[in-house]
Amino acid sequence: MENLEFKVYDWTDGGNLSATVLTALKQIVEKNYSTSLIDEGFLKENIRAYGFAFEGKTVLIDGGDLQKVNLIIKTAEEKKAARKVLAKKKTAKRKCR
Repeated sequence: MENLEFKVYDWTDGGNLSATVLTALKQIVEKNYSTSLIDEGFLKENIRAYGFAFEGKTVLIDGGDLQKVNLIIKTAEEKKAARKVLAKKKTAKRKCR
Protein backbone atom coordinates (compact mmCIF):
# COMPACT_ATOMS: atom_id res chain seq x y z
CA MET A 1 0.00 0.00 0.00
CA GLU A 2 1.35 3.43 -0.90
CA ASN A 3 1.10 6.94 0.48
CA LEU A 4 1.63 9.55 -2.22
CA GLU A 5 2.14 13.29 -2.01
CA PHE A 6 2.45 15.50 -5.09
CA LYS A 7 4.05 18.95 -4.99
CA VAL A 8 4.62 21.51 -7.72
CA TYR A 9 8.05 23.13 -7.46
CA ASP A 10 7.86 26.89 -7.01
CA TRP A 11 11.16 28.60 -7.80
CA THR A 12 10.09 31.65 -5.77
CA ASP A 13 10.31 29.49 -2.61
CA GLY A 14 14.06 29.28 -3.19
CA GLY A 15 14.52 25.51 -3.03
CA ASN A 16 14.91 22.94 -5.77
CA LEU A 17 13.16 19.74 -6.84
CA SER A 18 14.96 17.72 -4.14
CA ALA A 19 13.77 20.10 -1.45
CA THR A 20 10.25 19.90 -2.84
CA VAL A 21 10.31 16.08 -2.69
CA LEU A 22 11.59 16.31 0.88
CA THR A 23 8.68 18.61 1.76
CA ALA A 24 6.26 16.05 0.32
CA LEU A 25 7.85 13.21 2.31
CA LYS A 26 7.81 15.26 5.51
CA GLN A 27 4.13 15.97 4.99
CA ILE A 28 3.38 12.25 4.66
CA VAL A 29 5.18 11.55 7.95
CA GLU A 30 4.00 14.61 9.90
CA LYS A 31 0.35 14.16 8.93
CA ASN A 32 0.47 10.43 9.63
CA TYR A 33 -0.85 9.35 6.24
CA SER A 34 -0.13 5.71 7.10
CA THR A 35 -2.23 5.64 10.29
CA SER A 36 -5.48 4.75 8.52
CA LEU A 37 -3.70 1.99 6.57
CA ILE A 38 -2.27 0.52 9.76
CA ASP A 39 -5.73 0.76 11.37
CA GLU A 40 -7.12 -1.22 8.43
CA GLY A 41 -4.64 -4.00 9.16
CA PHE A 42 -1.78 -3.27 6.77
CA LEU A 43 1.64 -4.06 8.16
CA LYS A 44 3.85 -1.01 8.61
CA GLU A 45 6.65 -2.84 6.75
CA ASN A 46 4.40 -3.12 3.67
CA ILE A 47 3.50 0.58 3.50
CA ARG A 48 5.45 2.77 1.08
CA ALA A 49 5.62 6.56 0.88
CA TYR A 50 6.60 8.52 -2.22
CA GLY A 51 7.04 12.22 -2.79
CA PHE A 52 6.66 13.61 -6.30
CA ALA A 53 7.96 17.04 -7.31
CA PHE A 54 7.08 18.64 -10.63
CA GLU A 55 8.60 21.51 -12.56
CA GLY A 56 7.06 21.69 -16.00
CA LYS A 57 7.70 18.30 -17.61
CA THR A 58 10.46 17.42 -15.15
CA VAL A 59 9.53 15.07 -12.29
CA LEU A 60 11.59 13.92 -9.32
CA ILE A 61 10.34 11.00 -7.20
CA ASP A 62 11.83 9.65 -3.99
CA GLY A 63 10.66 7.47 -1.16
CA GLY A 64 10.20 3.84 -0.29
CA ASP A 65 9.30 2.04 2.90
CA LEU A 66 8.60 4.22 5.93
CA GLN A 67 11.98 3.41 7.49
CA LYS A 68 13.76 4.66 4.35
CA VAL A 69 11.60 7.78 4.24
CA ASN A 70 12.46 8.60 7.85
CA LEU A 71 16.15 8.10 7.02
CA ILE A 72 15.86 10.43 4.00
CA ILE A 73 14.30 13.12 6.20
CA LYS A 74 16.85 12.65 9.01
CA THR A 75 19.80 12.80 6.61
CA ALA A 76 18.48 15.97 4.96
CA GLU A 77 17.97 17.63 8.35
CA GLU A 78 21.50 16.66 9.45
CA LYS A 79 22.96 18.12 6.25
CA LYS A 80 20.98 21.32 6.76
CA ALA A 81 22.24 21.61 10.36
CA ALA A 82 25.83 21.02 9.23
CA ARG A 83 25.51 23.76 6.60
CA LYS A 84 24.24 26.17 9.29
CA VAL A 85 27.21 25.39 11.54
CA LEU A 86 29.61 25.90 8.64
CA ALA A 87 27.96 29.21 7.75
CA LYS A 88 28.27 30.40 11.36
CA LYS A 89 31.96 29.49 11.39
CA LYS A 90 32.54 31.43 8.17
CA THR A 91 30.71 34.43 9.62
CA ALA A 92 32.78 34.24 12.82
CA LYS A 93 36.03 34.13 10.82
CA ARG A 94 35.02 37.22 8.85
CA LYS A 95 34.26 39.12 12.06
CA CYS A 96 37.71 38.24 13.47
CA ARG A 97 39.51 39.81 10.52
